[in-house]
Amino acid sequence: MLGACSADVDVASQTTTSASASARDWATLAGKAFQPLASSAQEVPGAVRAWLDGELTGAALREKLNPALADAAETELRVRALPDAPAKSFYLASAELHVQQVRILLRGVDIAHGDAREQVALLGLRVRKLGDRVFDRGHALIDPSFGADAPDVQINLPEEVPDWESEGLAPGPPFDDEPGLAASSPALRADTRPMQPEVDWLLAVEAAGAPNRIDFDGDFAAQARAYVAATEALRNAPDPDVPGGRERSAVLRLSWLVKADAARAAQAGFVDIAHNLDAIKIASP
Repeated sequence: MLGACSADVDVASQTTTSASASARDWATLAGKAFQPLASSAQEVPGAVRAWLDGELTGAALREKLNPALADAAETELRVRALPDAPAKSFYLASAELHVQQVRILLRGVDIAHGDAREQVALLGLRVRKLGDRVFDRGHALIDPSFGADAPDVQINLPEEVPDWESEGLAPGPPFDDEPGLAASSPALRADTRPMQPEVDWLLAVEAAGAPNRIDFDGDFAAQARAYVAATEALRNAPDPDVPGGRERSAVLRLSWLVKADAARAAQAGFVDIAHNLDAIKIASP
């Protein structure tokens, strides 16, 4: 019996090691897939800010955004071609969100100086941040510690799901009322969150009141507010006490924020982009 137990332990150890190596290999492939996006994405926020401040013309901004869009689209194609893996759907959704954020900004180039232009830039920035947070949820499947176990490394992760008002990115006039003041510093990921039975969490999901779908003939601002309100209601609810329950809650809330900005894109008149955002698959309750 002892010999059999030892053999079982050896097999389990080998299986775990193989799975870990496979995850690392996939992460390496994914990193290569994202290389085109990394080559230009860092320049976009600064260019948009310079354009908003009048330091960069619309034509000059377009010259920067067009290659950024090509890089994002190439990244999406590369991610689609990756082998299947648990993190792939998150990485693909992240790439798709980065494509749409550049498309939003390109539409914004044609908007006259004023509040509407600022709101479109904010919309693009929110979609970009959602792409980053969705990417993080995929990375969490590969390396839950985000490298924090490395020597002399301190990781300060942002909260899994952004709070647009506290981050100073909430919509405002002319798309909505003036938002509240931003927080003095961004919220960081808490080490733990409270938990509750899954059945109670599902009731909380239902009570949050997120729309079942976007009504493209309805009030877009009201629908966007409903998705964000549902996100905040669930942020304050304990997570389901099942394996992966915290991630499950975070991913659902991220999906609601994507729906909210799909509605905002439609409100801005970018109906095709709104449909593209609405079609991005992240999670279901």
